[in-house]
Amino acid sequence: SDAAPWPARSRAGVVALPGGEVLVLGGLVGPRCDVWRSRDGGVSWELLLSSAPWAARWGHGVIALSNGVLLLLAGMGGAGKKFNDAWHSQDGGVSWHRLAEAAQWPARVGFSLVALPDGAALLFGGLGTSNEPLNDVWRSPDGGSAWELVSEAASWPAR
Repeated sequence: SDAAPWPARSRAGVVALPGGEVLVLGGLVGPRCDVWRSRDGGVSWELLLSSAPWAARWGHGVIALSNGVLLLLAGMGGAGKKFNDAWHSQDGGVSWHRLAEAAQWPARVGFSLVALPDGAALLFGGLGTSNEPLNDVWRSPDGGSAWELVSEAASWPAR
């Protein structure tokens, strides 16, 4: 398409669902807390939520776990506030439920998040509350409710 119907943005969360849908969540300029879905590879888009229950943010992470559940973590909101919250959706992004207002890991933005085949999630790196580069690694075996520290300082440089 010439232009997607959603407002221009950067640093949004983007995730592909097991059924092939693609979601765009939040981002700058704003920040935003909307959720858009494409069922045809990005040709057309529909607004799922104009205001999700999670705070508007950018630089957050979102993944689809092996069971199809979506996990959305952290990022930065207005006035430079960094989050360490965790949210999940069991219905493709239509509804969201908070798993943790303050997870065990420090607040961060611009980190990496990956879903593992066994249903676990790994969170690593990013910028902490004082914009310090992080190189910690955290693992959630249960879809984002509980987190365990895998490495306080991984062997790779903080980033």
